[in-house]
Formats: sequence, C-alpha cells, structure tokens
Amino acid sequence: LNTEPLLLAKVSPADREPMRHRILNGADQTDVVVYAVTHKPPYGPRFYIYETEDEVLTSMTDLVRAVNEMDGTRLVIKSHPGYPYTESELRSLLPESDKITVLQREPFSEVLSVADMLVSYSSTTIDEAVYHRVPVLLYDRWSRYSHLDAYDCDAEEACKPAAVYYTTSPERLSTTLSHILRNRAIVREDDTLYAR
Repeated sequence: LNTEPLLLAKVSPADREPMRHRILNGADQTDVVVYAVTHKPPYGPRFYIYETEDEVLTSMTDLVRAVNEMDGTRLVIKSHPGYPYTESELRSLLPESDKITVLQREPFSEVLSVADMLVSYSSTTIDEAVYHRVPVLLYDRWSRYSHLDAYDCDAEEACKPAAVYYTTSPERLSTTLSHILRNRAIVREDDTLYAR
C-alpha cells in the first residue's frame, strides 16, 4: 500500500505546467520563488526563534526588492491561514512590483508543485520542499535561527550547490536567489545533497 507522504504536501509533476499557467496567469517561462512562513504567536517555549509580523513583512519586502532586480523571476507569496493581512492589505505594505503573486486559499501542494525554490524562515514547508527536492533558502535577516543544517551562503562569495542554503544578507539576496535557481537542476538530481 503506497500511501505517499501522510503529513507532507503531495506534489504533482504531471500537473506542474497547467498549475503554473493557472497560478501565474500564463507566465510559463518564469522561475518561481515561493515564500512561505508559518505565522506563529510570540509566546510558547521557542518564542525567541519566531518572527514578529513586522519581521515577516521586512523579509517579504527584502524578497520583493530582490526579485525586482532579477529577470524572468516571479515571487509567489503563500500566506499562512493565520496571517492577519488580506492580499490587498499585504500588497499595500510591500514595494510595488508586477512580479508578485499572493496566494491565500490555494493548497500548499499546488503551490509547491509550481516552485523552482522555496524561501522560508521557520516552517514545515521547508521539510516539505526538501522531501520533494525543491531547493530551499533559509532567509534569516535576524541571524538567530536555522531550521535545518544548511550551506551558509554568507561565508563565501559564491555558493556551492546544496539542497538547503542559509543567508542573513538582504544586500546579496538577489545574487543568492539567482545562484540557487541556476543550480536547481543539479541539486534535484544529486542524492548526496539530500542524505543529510
């Protein structure tokens, strides 16, 4: 009995292109960077690793600015069901860009199916992406938490191919995103990168 992953999103490679066409409104020749974080209240036993709402917005702003500098790239912001802002409110708080898609109700399995990479801070979406061989960037502007053991892109000028990357630098974000997108085919095929 093949149950597929019981706790993780199930991506559909066969449906990837139709989903991309629907979610991206026909922009098929585009690299897709998905940003997904879990909205967590600032209390509990691990409160020190949670991002505040302002910090989440700052991270999103950094990503919008980075994607605006890149050609052929679209940022898909997947809002957590507990996130307090509507799409229009969120857009009003972010820099202007025609390279953003905000998704609120779509299942994460569909969103992950169209992703070329995932950017997050602390979320099970990271584990889901790694399971499905979607490269992950842990963006920790605050230099305080890494969800998984990751390749530190801040330590070297050029990142090596990896399954999971880590950066704290908003200034190098577009360069880091471009590197990850350029190497995603290598990363998807290299079993040793996922052995960790």
